[in-house]
Amino acid sequence: MKQIKMNLDFGREAEEICRILRRHNYECYIVGGAVRDKLLGKEPHDIDFATNATPDEIERVFQEEGCKTYPTGKQYGTITVTCDGEHFFEITTYRGEKYIRGTRKPIVTWAESIEEDLSRRDFTINAMAYDPIEKVLIDPFGGYEDLKKGVIRAVGRPEERFKEDPLRIFRMCRFASTLHFNIDERTFEGAKRVVDELSWIPKERMTEEFKKAFTKSDKPSLFVNCLVETGAMKYYIPEIYDTIGVEQPPPHMETVYEHLLLTTDNIKTRDYELRMAGLLHDIGKPKVKRKEKPYFPKHEEVSAKMAEKILERTRHSRRAIDKVVKLIKTHMILWHRKLKDDLQ
Repeated sequence: MKQIKMNLDFGREAEEICRILRRHNYECYIVGGAVRDKLLGKEPHDIDFATNATPDEIERVFQEEGCKTYPTGKQYGTITVTCDGEHFFEITTYRGEKYIRGTRKPIVTWAESIEEDLSRRDFTINAMAYDPIEKVLIDPFGGYEDLKKGVIRAVGRPEERFKEDPLRIFRMCRFASTLHFNIDERTFEGAKRVVDELSWIPKERMTEEFKKAFTKSDKPSLFVNCLVETGAMKYYIPEIYDTIGVEQPPPHMETVYEHLLLTTDNIKTRDYELRMAGLLHDIGKPKVKRKEKPYFPKHEEVSAKMAEKILERTRHSRRAIDKVVKLIKTHMILWHRKLKDDLQ
């Protein structure tokens, strides 16, 4: 097991979590996104821990130490702990998880070691653990080097990782977009080979990935294009494929698909509904295209109706749907005003 000596500061409260478990003869590591973010020079939003203690043992240990425990995900091995009433941490028993076709919740199996726990995680950059007591990074799959190179690479065989949870294809595209990383070729091809497994994943889970990508990335087009190129988009918004290669007359210099991506990227506020409106605002153009003027008659009305159906199908809230539909339906008003002014 590769170990790298380094000093990462996660704060006194986080270090104390591991000290408590160590005093009771259990292992304890900081894991996952917190380690990745810290190595990237970012402050992690959440700090999660992995241990060989069972959920019952976690509860017993911290209650004996005067801390409060909450069984927030006990059936999946996770106990939430706070020792000062201000800092809350999730502590999870070493585990692996797998989604069975047609189910919304994973089947969890306990792992014997931190190495086994890390081996079932999605990508190498998320499969590292940090020992805040010994100041050692546990990196059995080369995640630290991949972080430095800017590479998204699956742990082990990509097909196996994606079959365990096909939504990892969306996560792969999200990380590539938010971190501006390249995707390892073997990992990308593995995703394409098993992309049809997304057919049974609930739309709500895909929508959550969309929200994360659209609110955290400064270039969400990378996320969208990744889904398109892997084939994953056909299980979320297949209508987007119809816009690829559809030419537009001047002043547009790009296809409808390219225009949707440019519009989405040019919305700098990272507002989810605004960016979703940007992505879908011309989704109806292929259905109304003509060879003479007007080239796309009433495309905003057709796009608005299509967007409403898309957002309902992908389990968006009524509030979000109404906002996006209104934006799309009215997006040509300023354009018509400009044309009128130019003609006067």
